[in-house]
Amino acid sequence: MRLKKIKGFTLVELLIVIGLMAVLSTLSVTFLGTLMEGEKIKQSAKIVREVFARARSLASSQRCIYFINTDIDGLPHRMYIYMDNGNKVFDGEPLDKLEGKGYELKQGIEFDVTLSTLLSKKDSKNNILAFYPDGSIYFSSELKDSRLDPKTLKEADLVLKQSSVIGRFMFMDVDKYIGKIKKTAYQKNEEK
Repeated sequence: MRLKKIKGFTLVELLIVIGLMAVLSTLSVTFLGTLMEGEKIKQSAKIVREVFARARSLASSQRCIYFINTDIDGLPHRMYIYMDNGNKVFDGEPLDKLEGKGYELKQGIEFDVTLSTLLSKKDSKNNILAFYPDGSIYFSSELKDSRLDPKTLKEADLVLKQSSVIGRFMFMDVDKYIGKIKKTAYQKNEEK
């Protein structure tokens, strides 16, 4: 009686395949982790852009001044939208209860007050932007020339940084005449 040969994989072949899969999964997790870290700062820049667009839209549609205040005292950093009380002075409460907690930047992302020309590192209460019905913005701090390129300056109107990783920045230039963020530039591994 002759035994039939059973086809299949040997134990050595299975161990080699499992080892290759382990190496590939480790490399892909490392690569995806690095890729996702860069996405946090880009998503935070998108949040800032959306807050600008919302305040500009509200000011235009309601025909009154809307303010944005950036809270840089606690983490995560937040942005709040306020409606003018009719006196053209920033003294109101956040727009409504839903926005009372503000628009949070992603975890680990914060405004860099040392590079941002719009934010005061001395007093975060003065970090106010006023959106007028004509679409323009007034800044409580001096605005740099809106034609400047954030990639060459190493500073811009607003700068986001990733606190967990050294050297990841999102530079944003604001056009004060139309109330929009007109240019964003992402840089990584850039020294201050």
